[in-house]
Amino acid sequence: MIRVITGNFNVGLLSNYARLIRASRGAFIASCDGDDMWIDPGKLQRQVDLLRHNADTGAVHTDFDHILWRRNRWHRLGSFHKQWYDKQPVPQGHVFSDLLRRNFIQISTVCFRGELVRASVDNGALQGSYSVNDWPLCLHVAALSRIEYLPESTTLYRKVSGSITNSGYAARVRMFEGQIRMIEDVCDHFAVSLAERTNALTQLYRPMWSAALFARDDVTFNRALNWLRNNDPSYANSWRARLLPWLAASPIARYALQKIQNLRVLCREAREYR
Repeated sequence: MIRVITGNFNVGLLSNYARLIRASRGAFIASCDGDDMWIDPGKLQRQVDLLRHNADTGAVHTDFDHILWRRNRWHRLGSFHKQWYDKQPVPQGHVFSDLLRRNFIQISTVCFRGELVRASVDNGALQGSYSVNDWPLCLHVAALSRIEYLPESTTLYRKVSGSITNSGYAARVRMFEGQIRMIEDVCDHFAVSLAERTNALTQLYRPMWSAALFARDDVTFNRALNWLRNNDPSYANSWRARLLPWLAASPIARYALQKIQNLRVLCREAREYR
């Protein structure tokens, strides 16, 4: 029942995930990444039951608890979706357009229909140049089927130092660059309209611009600024956006802004996590 899929060298996150999916043989596929834990013994049964009774559904995901290590102990935010995403309902059904603008699916909560996710990998859902595996895979599945959501928290997601999303501003810039490549490829593959493509990319170029400022990556900072001026002029001409180039030119101002940003994150975490 248990097979170990391995190799003689590290093939990387995306290639490893793709080879595991290709090696799978079951009707359904669920993953639990090394940072995470399943905490609900009924998780898989409820998801499989839903998939078996809804042939047009390609995946089911759930809510999750989020923990992070601060001040020598773990702090927890229960029911992450319920508390974090502006208290808006999590999209269900045909969610491709919603998912294109923002990834709201945590991969360790998902149960996929096996044949659909294997076909998605064969169609190029996971490329080595991408920075994440969950978002492109879910987008391919969402383009071909419904994705449903269960509000129960079934998984514990840990935010740890050194992970893809928690490795400093330079790593965040690289992550955004990989996500931009992924969105471009997905939009090409599924013939997404120019308006939807631009809207989705805007949600990545804005934070990448700020991350590039703190990472002192002037090349990426100016490239993102030029893209925003051409595609999102209302944002690029806002007072906040006009202030960023001035801050980028002043090492003292950039340092102070980074300290303020870090303090804001710590205050938010102290308020939300217990």
